[in-house]
Amino acid sequence: MRAALWIALALAVAYVALRRGAVLDDAGQIVMAAEDIFYATTQDARENEERYRGHIAAAEARSGLPEGLLHRLIYQESRFRTDIITGALVSSAGAVGIAQIVPRWHPGVNALDPEQSIDYAAGYLARLHNRFGSWQQALAAYNWGPSNVARHVQEFGGLNLDALPPETRNYVAQISGDVGVA
Repeated sequence: MRAALWIALALAVAYVALRRGAVLDDAGQIVMAAEDIFYATTQDARENEERYRGHIAAAEARSGLPEGLLHRLIYQESRFRTDIITGALVSSAGAVGIAQIVPRWHPGVNALDPEQSIDYAAGYLARLHNRFGSWQQALAAYNWGPSNVARHVQEFGGLNLDALPPETRNYVAQISGDVGVA
């Protein structure tokens, strides 16, 4: 029975990776994909997702974002996990909260207030889109930083997904693929 569970998990990870066009280069990425599957199925994450769904949709509409884009971004950032939303778990870059905002780069927002963080993330993503002209470049800038994306676009004459760091490449491909934005 135990072997069957491992096989099922391995198949689920492979399916998620293929569906999202993810590149699983190392064991860490495989573990992250398995965690995604686990956390997406927890009651806690589902309840958080439902709790903030309306606020996310309203923030998308106010900021002129494509329907579902902010929701998908927030899923990618926090998986709607309580430990991430509350700041009990902080990323290696110092990002906290539901939209994984780095307070040192965004001092005007309380990243641990989910509603404030959602509103800020929507406005910030809209500003990145205005600056870069595409949702894929805006997503890359949200993940990798606007200065890095600006240098990258200047060097390659546009967004070259293959030349992005693997995390950012997967981030952009997964979100834009799921939402259908370019």
